[in-house]
Amino acid sequence: MCLIIHHRALGYVFRFSLALFTAVFLLAPSATQAQDRSSASAGGIVEIIDILKKEIARDEEVTSSSMNMTRLRQTREKLAGDLGRKGKALSALKAVKHPAIESAIQVVEETYIAETTIIADTRINEAVQIRATRALRENLPKKKQALADLENWLGTKPH
Repeated sequence: MCLIIHHRALGYVFRFSLALFTAVFLLAPSATQAQDRSSASAGGIVEIIDILKKEIARDEEVTSSSMNMTRLRQTREKLAGDLGRKGKALSALKAVKHPAIESAIQVVEETYIAETTIIADTRINEAVQIRATRALRENLPKKKQALADLENWLGTKPH
C-alpha cells in the first residue's frame, strides 16, 4: 500500500513539473515574441512615416517644374532608390491589422504600385513624362493624408 501512494505522489510531481516546464519554456517566449512583433510593427510604422515625409518632399520638388527627358530619368533613379526600402516597410506595415490605418496601408500600396509602373516604363517621350508627372501629383494628397493618419494613430495608440 505504501508503494501505491509513493507512485501517485511521483505522478503528481511529474505532472506539476511538466505543467511548469510548459508554462515557462513554451508560453513565456510567445508573449515575448508578441511584444517583439508589436515593436517591429511600430518600427515599420515609424519607418513608413519617415519614408512618406521624404517622398512628399521629393514629389513636390519633381512636380514643381516641367518634366523633361533628363528630369524623368532622374526621377526614375530616385524612385528606384527609394522603392526597395518602401517595399520592406510596406510588408512590415501589412502585418499591423488595425482598421484605423487600413486606408493608409492601401494608399502606401497604391503609391508603391504607381512608382513601380513609372520605373518599369523605359520609354522617354512627352506622353510618358506627362503620365509620370500626373501620377506623382495625384498621389501627393493621398500620401499627405496617409502620413497624417499614421502619425495620428501612432500618437494615440496605447503602448
